[in-house]
Amino acid sequence: MLNKGDPPPGESWVSVKESPYNASGDGQGDDTAAIQAALDTGGNIWVPDGTYLINAQFGLSPCSGQEIHLSPNAFLKVISSEAESYQVFRLQDKEGIFIEGGTILGDRHSHTGSSGEWGMGVSISGCRNITIKGMTIRDCWGDGIYISSSDINPYSQDIQIINCICEGNRRQGLSVVACRGALIMDCVFSGTAGTDPQCGLDLEANQGHMVRDVLVIRCTAYGNSGSGFQVSGGTGDSGANDYNSIVGCTAYENGLSGIRLLEVSNLILQGNILRANSENGVHLSAGIRYGAERIHVTGNQCVSNKKNGIFLQGLGDSTLQVRGNIFANNRCEGNGLAGIYLFNARENIVTGNTAVKNNLQGISEAESSSGNIIQGNSVSHNRL
Repeated sequence: MLNKGDPPPGESWVSVKESPYNASGDGQGDDTAAIQAALDTGGNIWVPDGTYLINAQFGLSPCSGQEIHLSPNAFLKVISSEAESYQVFRLQDKEGIFIEGGTILGDRHSHTGSSGEWGMGVSISGCRNITIKGMTIRDCWGDGIYISSSDINPYSQDIQIINCICEGNRRQGLSVVACRGALIMDCVFSGTAGTDPQCGLDLEANQGHMVRDVLVIRCTAYGNSGSGFQVSGGTGDSGANDYNSIVGCTAYENGLSGIRLLEVSNLILQGNILRANSENGVHLSAGIRYGAERIHVTGNQCVSNKKNGIFLQGLGDSTLQVRGNIFANNRCEGNGLAGIYLFNARENIVTGNTAVKNNLQGISEAESSSGNIIQGNSVSHNRL
């Protein structure tokens, strides 16, 4: 953690408050042009203590290869508007940018319009080798952080979001819609509410794009109106959401499920704690386009969720199935319905799980579920 008002040691820093930039940081005047002029030097940027009003319809655009450090008491505050779309930090087709510290304050509570959902704290589009670290992004009209493609690059690549807090944003805490290779670590996503999907973190491949090789580790999602963590987007031409992992995370008291998986494949859920969510601990489902296959759900704790600990939900069409997944060594305890519930699920392996003290069955199959291997589980003290 940087000391109050002190830039990091060992480098030459351009302070946005110094001449010729002269950002005021007094929370009164528009500092967008002053900070952008400092960024345009291409040097390493220091943002001292203060509240800096930002016209996010223009936003701040760093240069490739630039480091930007904000004091812990530096606030970038969005000037209220009716804009459907804005970005405080606008990173597009850039490489090698490092941004650390400070707080972005969105305008969701003072926004003068009612339409749109694309007011972002940090927008990363078609970029490579970007790190956002130790930043708080709060109360944006859309997402705290948004990672996507650009007109030039079909996806962003090698992105790191580390030790960030995204709270009280209107649409999502963090959305990843077009990305190849990302590390999302030690972050907190909370209080997302206002317009769907309202999740803490959403890995959701846009039409024709991919979200692949994303590792989400030791993150926490709580109090979001949607699910804590969501992974969706299908496979094939409609979007590829494959080879991602959620490991060692915690999701609690979310309005839907702790982790929701829809139309995905080749995913790992390991060692997560999913408790007291309003629906399921883990909800794995087929959709109208694709099923859900080759997902490994191992070593998770699904406790005291209002519906099921783990819910597998296929569709009646045999091509849209929850099929060929592995559920092993999970603990499902004290959930409002079943510990593990298989509905229209086929050829899954359910083994080594503990299902105890659930309000209905410990492990249950229904509808046209068939070909599942359910063995070696510890099931006791369930109501049915």
